[in-house]
Amino acid sequence: MDTNERDNTVHDEKKFNIKYFFFSKVIKYWYLYVLSFIVAIGAGYYYNWYTTPVYSASCTLLIKDDKRNLYNQDLLSQVSNLDNTGGIDNEIELLQSRSMISKTLRKLETDVSYFIQGNFKRTELYKQSPIQINYDSVAFSTFEQQIRLVVIDDKNYKISYLKKNSTDEITSTYKFGEQVKNNLGKFTVEKTSNFKDKDFKNEEFEKRNFVVIIHNFDNLIDKFTKGLEIQFVSKKATVLQLTFNDPVPQKAGDFLNLLMDVYIQSGIDHKNEIATNSLNFIDDQLELITTNLRSSEQDLEEFKTEKGITDIGTEAQAFLGSVKVYDEKISEIDIQNSFLAYLEQYIVQDKQLDKISPASLGIADPLLTKLITQLSDLQNQRKSQLNSTKPDNPIIVSFDIQIQNTKEDLLENVRSIRDGLKASRRQAEIQLNRIQVK
Repeated sequence: MDTNERDNTVHDEKKFNIKYFFFSKVIKYWYLYVLSFIVAIGAGYYYNWYTTPVYSASCTLLIKDDKRNLYNQDLLSQVSNLDNTGGIDNEIELLQSRSMISKTLRKLETDVSYFIQGNFKRTELYKQSPIQINYDSVAFSTFEQQIRLVVIDDKNYKISYLKKNSTDEITSTYKFGEQVKNNLGKFTVEKTSNFKDKDFKNEEFEKRNFVVIIHNFDNLIDKFTKGLEIQFVSKKATVLQLTFNDPVPQKAGDFLNLLMDVYIQSGIDHKNEIATNSLNFIDDQLELITTNLRSSEQDLEEFKTEKGITDIGTEAQAFLGSVKVYDEKISEIDIQNSFLAYLEQYIVQDKQLDKISPASLGIADPLLTKLITQLSDLQNQRKSQLNSTKPDNPIIVSFDIQIQNTKEDLLENVRSIRDGLKASRRQAEIQLNRIQVK
């Protein structure tokens, strides 16, 4: 056999081997490939149909931080622009606080969840439920329990639930609007606007099996608090992004919208409270100032009568001007002392200092302003932390220590300022007496 014949033989063997492999290994087991394809398609369909998808809702919030400019403003500006919340970090803590989430959930009315039960899948109805449970009281064991409710027709329904500490199921039939008293508690089941009488009168109508879950409100707060994510979009611009995930997209969006409403209203209420307290404080001090001025005017009139002054000449005017200067200085010192007494009372009685604006005290002492601001911040941070933790938590204990130390420093500073004012008043009285005896 020559070389060309051998090459052709090898080539034919290779062609034969490829064909053999294809027909013996691939085509022979074609059904396995078809079966695998069908299983893959079926698994994907099953996953997409029976797995509950989770949707994400988000919004952005711009927080205006006026605190850095607050103490450089005049008093009237502060009354209209008070915001002693303690910075952006405190605002985040406030948004995630139990009190804020609690107020939001009460408006959202998510204490009861309603599900339509299909053959294989359960879907939450949220605001589309045709039934609604209004409860007066609920047994603790009822919380988070799956209560099966079957609508029999347009007038009657059936409730099934597990007996406490048992696997036995209790089933009872009631009428819509009828008050129910059983092991679950005391409640009524009402029809909503989504309830169509003609549908439930039809015996072939299948969507009549429901599952109702009454939530423990504390657990509900925990769930929404943990599910809320807050991140900085731009820390320089104090822009926050709030995100919440839920199987019901409308519920996630409604929760964020209501949270924003509650947060904004809380800020308005807080500013109104501070402004009201500041204005009340100013009114009290204006009354004191008015009383002092009237007293000074009366003293002046009595002095003029005593000296027989009717026509005030240049020298007399200079004399009375000097008297007025020291009278006003003494009155100003007395007012500052009353401010300090007011502040000291707040500190001793452990009141929130966010109701006092440093500039409204009328005392230009940088250390006093710094300590008031510091103590107010600590009190606000402690208050925010208490919404999500207990008083014996190490974080709260740490705040208590810092607050106590700051109070002591503040009281010491008040005593120091008061001593200085006492010395200034004594000097003013001496000067006033010197002028009056001339």
